[in-house]
Amino acid sequence: MISRKSLRKQAQPDASATKPRRHWVSTVVGILAMLIMMFCLLLNTTVLNEEFVANEITQSTVSGEIQSQINSSLSQYGVAGETITKKQTNELLKTAVKQVYSGHPIKLDLYDILNNLEDDTNDTLSNYGVSDELKNSVTDSVNTEVTNIINSKINTPAVTQFESRIKLAKTLVIVGLIASVAILFMVALYDLFTHTLLRDFRWIMIISGSLFAVFLNWLKPLITSAISTDVTINSLATPIVNDILKQVNWLTIGVVAIGLILFTMSLLIRRRMA
Repeated sequence: MISRKSLRKQAQPDASATKPRRHWVSTVVGILAMLIMMFCLLLNTTVLNEEFVANEITQSTVSGEIQSQINSSLSQYGVAGETITKKQTNELLKTAVKQVYSGHPIKLDLYDILNNLEDDTNDTLSNYGVSDELKNSVTDSVNTEVTNIINSKINTPAVTQFESRIKLAKTLVIVGLIASVAILFMVALYDLFTHTLLRDFRWIMIISGSLFAVFLNWLKPLITSAISTDVTINSLATPIVNDILKQVNWLTIGVVAIGLILFTMSLLIRRRMA
């Protein structure tokens, strides 16, 4: 004969049957997709962003080196002092970066600078009683000198190679973003059907954000070394890497913060249901 206690036990729902099963495969897939998306977003906001690169160059020693080379080379023509200003140098560099990132060959507009050089050179030569014909000849030499200095420093074969790499990287980043977002969307749909959306995405956010920060900081010496091997940008290695890591930290903070919010929501919902 079945006791009343046994009957009540049979009538109660099985808690283990209603509790959602842990499907860690979806969590792992989501973490990998989130890491890919974070990496693509990092590239889009740093090395593939023309404003970021232009600011890094103009704030580095490269701008001062170009300005010094131009001014020192022009001194042999009797044009003393600061012929080209730091502001003019930075504007030229920003224009060059914009043209490279847009896929166009570098063609800098030197009209204002060359006009200033002509005025300075003509004034200097007039003090020595040089004829207009000779002044024009010297002025042309000065203009050619400026153009050669700027082109040899900026418009090099390395820049052309860098331009092709930028195009390839932008294409890969777009593909990576589309693929990662699509995978995360499918993981979210799966979690909705299995009632594990909060549980999955809280771990996806927290783990992927932490791994991203640890991995990029661990790679810092390797990234710095790789950039330093390129003689055209080796002076930018340390500041660029440091600024990239700042972006990594901000991106990590944002992702982990979302994960902690989801974690808190999950705990509150669990307490209400208990």
